[in-house]
Amino acid sequence: MFNLIDILFKFDYWTCLLLGYPLNIILIILIIFKTPKEMETHSRILIQNCVLDILMLTCQMFIQVFFITNGNKNSIFIFTNGIFFEFMKNNFNKIICQSFIIIGTFINFINLYGLCAQFVYRYLILNRNMKIDFKTYLLYMFSTVLIIGLFYNLIWFNYAMHFIDGGIKLFEEEYLNETLPFVTTKFEFYSVPLNLFAVLLAFFIISVCGFKMVHYVNLHTGLSQNMKRLLKQLTKTLIILVYKIYFNQRLCISGNEPSRFLIRPRYPSIPQYPLRHP
Repeated sequence: MFNLIDILFKFDYWTCLLLGYPLNIILIILIIFKTPKEMETHSRILIQNCVLDILMLTCQMFIQVFFITNGNKNSIFIFTNGIFFEFMKNNFNKIICQSFIIIGTFINFINLYGLCAQFVYRYLILNRNMKIDFKTYLLYMFSTVLIIGLFYNLIWFNYAMHFIDGGIKLFEEEYLNETLPFVTTKFEFYSVPLNLFAVLLAFFIISVCGFKMVHYVNLHTGLSQNMKRLLKQLTKTLIILVYKIYFNQRLCISGNEPSRFLIRPRYPSIPQYPLRHP
């Protein structure tokens, strides 16, 4: 079984890199050169998602991460593939491992709240008829998301999550039997409500703005049918991006042993715990 898991990790690693980079680059080119003029400002904000995806793919190119949860409710982040992985197989570097966990968490947070900023941006333009160009969006709205994300990361890694161990060892588990570098982390009791609040707040903002935009487009008679179609399509695209983040957060493999294997190769921010412990 562990051979199958290893194949899945490598498939995830190479498929994401070989497809993710060219597809995101192609999408950026299409947004810049093929977007209708009436939707240019609205569509440019989608470049943000492409850039964040490329950043996350770059992190995975250097180190692929997933974690398991042990009987003490501690999360063990295990590193399986990547450029730095080749250097750490026999020479563990705790700083590199911890840095990539922190960077991955930060990009994940920016990805989610960046979508919030996009929904708020489109809501202000469409429903409130405000004039906000792409540069203003980056300078004020997205920079605010970066500051909030940095503040959240500081709170998370200083108070809610602590690195307590690390090294190289043989993992003799039901789904894994390899010698790999790892980092063990401990979550404080308030880490779950803290993270749950951050995630629910983001989805609440997205839901409210999305509902109001769809309602506005359906009721507003001054828009042409083509403009209505384009606005609805862009709103659907943003909603699909939200679902993509949600399902990435919940992707897991459950087993019959007390240690549950939770695959989190790109978004290691939400702590999850096994259903039973020994």
